[in-house]
Amino acid sequence: MPRHIATVVAVAIVASASVAQAKPKRKVRIETDPPGATVYVGDKKAGAKGKTPLSLDLAPGETTLILELDGYLPHIESVSITPGKGKAGKQAQKFSFALDKAVGTIRMAGLPDGAKVTLDGNEVSTLDDKVEVEPGAHELVVKVDGQDPFDQWVEVSAGEDKRVEVKFGASTDTAIVEHHEAPEEPGKRASHPWYGTAGVSYEAGWRRFRYDNPQTTNLRPFDANGVGMITFWGELAPWRASSGAHAIWPLSIIAGFGVGFPVTASDSSGNTADTFWRTTEVGLRWRWNVTHEAALDFEGGYARLLYTFRDAQNGLIDTIPDVDYQTVRLGLRAVAKIGKGHAWLAGENRIVMSGGEEENRFSGASAQGLGGRLGTDIPFASGRVVLRVEGNLFRYGWTFTSNTGDMYMADGASDVLWGFNVGLGGSY
Repeated sequence: MPRHIATVVAVAIVASASVAQAKPKRKVRIETDPPGATVYVGDKKAGAKGKTPLSLDLAPGETTLILELDGYLPHIESVSITPGKGKAGKQAQKFSFALDKAVGTIRMAGLPDGAKVTLDGNEVSTLDDKVEVEPGAHELVVKVDGQDPFDQWVEVSAGEDKRVEVKFGASTDTAIVEHHEAPEEPGKRASHPWYGTAGVSYEAGWRRFRYDNPQTTNLRPFDANGVGMITFWGELAPWRASSGAHAIWPLSIIAGFGVGFPVTASDSSGNTADTFWRTTEVGLRWRWNVTHEAALDFEGGYARLLYTFRDAQNGLIDTIPDVDYQTVRLGLRAVAKIGKGHAWLAGENRIVMSGGEEENRFSGASAQGLGGRLGTDIPFASGRVVLRVEGNLFRYGWTFTSNTGDMYMADGASDVLWGFNVGLGGSY
């Protein structure tokens, strides 16, 4: 066979093999929330393929999708495109992506008490000396009585924490501030939104239990004075790490757990019983900014208060109130800015689902709880450390039903507990 004919045949064989081995492309459907994102495949050098929702024919295997939309963070994700087989292979392989909204933070340093702050003409809350904004240029105006307004344009990029010094009496630059990431100073808070606070406190607590019209001699009143407890508390909002979850940034998880120090209850006859005091709370909190220096927190969750006694050697535990309140907690908390700290006044309703041994002693028993808190926190160390002081008061009202001959007979009871605690926490 002549050499040129052999060459042609070889090339034809290789081409045929390549065609035989080539995999057919798969139709792919790309959607985003919100729609309108520009789509790049592999890298941006090849140019945009279109805007979502978008249908493309792509080769099977791993590939990278790049999605860009004004006002949202770029989304880059590696996807696996499967070969089309059978009837299912004729359908488009669908990829859906939720884009994270781009936001930044303006943090106001030196903001005086009582200042009125507007951003782009709209009054904003300054309860935490900061405000979240969309990327771009914003006009920040701060007014206080007796001073010329502080007026400055601030440009913020997505994810940036821009610190602005609020100063009166000095000239303010009305031009757009040059965009830059200022180097973090030692001891300053990291450039990200607040994710949470957790701490520990010492509490001194009191209890006063009284029966209404006791009709049997085995119903004793009970008093406890200055019982010590260690409490652990926290408030977390992990979704603040995602700008796409900005709509739920006011929501946080709240939790607390307390363990009382061991004490011994006794009566005038020398009978004793060991006392165990525990508290547990977990729930959600939603903050609504009412004014630029005040807010309302709506709270709900589960709360448990255990105040029980253990001593099988004598009968004292059968005559003193042994409770285990397991409740649904609904609360409202008013928060106000005072200086650099905050003060709050809270009230709550506790719907008692079960009351423990005290409930079991009567033919019929029901309880309802109410509570209140008054407290303050004072930040220092650039806001990383918080000093917390709080007082609390809770009252559980009992209604009893008794039948003739019952071991325990009374019309009702009141159980009042109050305490005062001081603690330290850390914020991140």
